Amino acid sequence: PLFGSVGGDAALRLWDLARRREWKHKGLEAAGRSIHFSPDGKLVAVGHSNGSWSVHRLDTMDEVIATKDRKKDIWAVKFSPNGRYLAAGSEDCMIDLYDCVSDFDWMGSLQGHTHAIKHIDWSTDSRNIQSAGDAHELFTWDVETQQMLPSY
Repeated sequence: PLFGSVGGDAALRLWDLARRREWKHKGLEAAGRSIHFSPDGKLVAVGHSNGSWSVHRLDTMDEVIATKDRKKDIWAVKFSPNGRYLAAGSEDCMIDLYDCVSDFDWMGSLQGHTHAIKHIDWSTDSRNIQSAGDAHELFTWDVETQQMLPSY
């Protein structure tokens, strides 16, 4: 079993839980704020304190991509269950969507939160996202149309 962590020390650390010790680590360009493993277990995404995010290969720790579309912290990164998309939620109150199949091409931004986005969750079919933030707002989004769905 593997566990990942990031933090203020600007390091990505992978932990071997069976042996209870660090397995690998890599320095990052900025402090880490969020981390998520791809469904196939080959990649790890990291949200950074400077508005950037990066994706790394687990086997080599090589950086696959690094991009900066926001100015403030990326508090939530999450791959979709089907591995097709990556969502990044920021303190800038935006969720940016990326297409993992097309070299992480930017697909658009979901706008509606009034405060920092701290959590993102995908539906099991990867068609919808739920997001929550500091203002206790809970929104559901359609990924294809990039529209907010009505609240219940």
